[in-house]
Amino acid sequence: QATSQQLKQRNVENHEEASASQYRRADLATVDRGARACRLWSQCAEGVLGCDVASTCLSDFGLKFPLWRVEGSYGACPIEVQEARRGYQQLMDANPEAFFRVNMTGDGSSGWADLIDRTRTTLARYLHTNEDNIVLVENASEGLNAVLRSMAKYLTSGRGILYLDTAYVEVRAILSYLSGKWGNEPPSPWLQTPLVQVNITPLMPDITRRAVISQVEAAVRSHEQQIGLCAFSHITSTPGLVLPIEELTAICHKAGALVLIDGAHAPGNIPLNLTALKADFYVGNGHKWLFSPKGSAFLHVKQPVQKFIYPAVIDDGPGPTPFTRAFVWQGTNDPSAMIALHDAVQWRAKRGDAQIMRYMSGVAERGGLSLAAMWGTSLMPPDVEERQQMQASMANVRVPCGCAGEMRCPADPSALSAQIVREVKTWVPIGEYAGPGRGLWVRISASVYNEVGDFELFGRALLKALGHSGGRGEVGGEVGVVV
Repeated sequence: QATSQQLKQRNVENHEEASASQYRRADLATVDRGARACRLWSQCAEGVLGCDVASTCLSDFGLKFPLWRVEGSYGACPIEVQEARRGYQQLMDANPEAFFRVNMTGDGSSGWADLIDRTRTTLARYLHTNEDNIVLVENASEGLNAVLRSMAKYLTSGRGILYLDTAYVEVRAILSYLSGKWGNEPPSPWLQTPLVQVNITPLMPDITRRAVISQVEAAVRSHEQQIGLCAFSHITSTPGLVLPIEELTAICHKAGALVLIDGAHAPGNIPLNLTALKADFYVGNGHKWLFSPKGSAFLHVKQPVQKFIYPAVIDDGPGPTPFTRAFVWQGTNDPSAMIALHDAVQWRAKRGDAQIMRYMSGVAERGGLSLAAMWGTSLMPPDVEERQQMQASMANVRVPCGCAGEMRCPADPSALSAQIVREVKTWVPIGEYAGPGRGLWVRISASVYNEVGDFELFGRALLKALGHSGGRGEVGGEVGVVV
């Protein structure tokens, strides 16, 4: 009879063999893509972007092929930044007392606190704001919870929160909790926040910035006395669209409401000037597009409203203001990912931050156009000028099903994604992102290590998967990893 250790080893060997078999079956184009991982951005962008930047390689990120599409959800971190993070961990573990303990040297500081402050200073320069308006958090979800759960206590009686129907699922979950409708939570006088939902999905797929602005203006006029806080995504998740945040912020401020921006997809994806943006609260991830380690994000709060915002763990640490001191110490943890935000910004600066963004947005546009041509469909929004304002590094393309002359769409889009995973080890989100009855759409994400050929590979795999359905959309399977 096999021992427990032998069974564990056998499971590992079986998993490794299955993985190797899947790799051998992967599309040869994927294998070739891995073999020619190193390339010049200027060659890829020749005649399109006009950028002149240094060479980069997939090996800079330590990514393996077949490549799961990771940019839109979990991100990728350059090896150089990963090594910097490990250096901070080694510094911490070599002498934890010296790393964490304040006043050990009599100067009121510590290695940990100094590194946190350095990162806040680096981010402040990158985001064009004051460093005392920034605190570090592990992810956008933590920052959003801090703002929404704090503000719900301080909103004037009878006033609530306005949000869009495209809000990320995490935001909708927090709002459901604050309104007393989350799960099995018991009734509470503290959990009765009024909510005002503004629907912009009906504007899709021919959505425009002006139409979004008009929709929000009308909602604010109708509910002005009920709104104390407006919450918007800077870039919506699915579909991936950049919203006119400056205009929406101005509309809410004119009505006397504060503004929270969920910028999970924005840092590193589009240029940010938080001072010019004028939102009261802004939350951004580092791990998605800024190329920092997982567990690194920031919360930006304007000085007049900092007194209202508190973290999940109530404690006090070193720092220049009550706001920064409240967030800096959340109990003993590993702050190395947050500290390494500094190194991610430095990595981008050496390669050209603006060039990186131009490259990614250019590949997204050309990749989207290539898929639309291959499938005989269209992008969202269809107008080129609107896309220049609303697209960034994620493009939205309609799947060739469900319209006149096309096969019926699969009833379960996640099963279609799963079949593509089995074919080419690539996961791209697929769903009714323009609303029910408007077909299926994909959201593709373009990073510095992607080229148009990656999306063409995906496009061929999707056509093959639809063909496997026999024209009836009956595709089976389980879903894998999310982009």
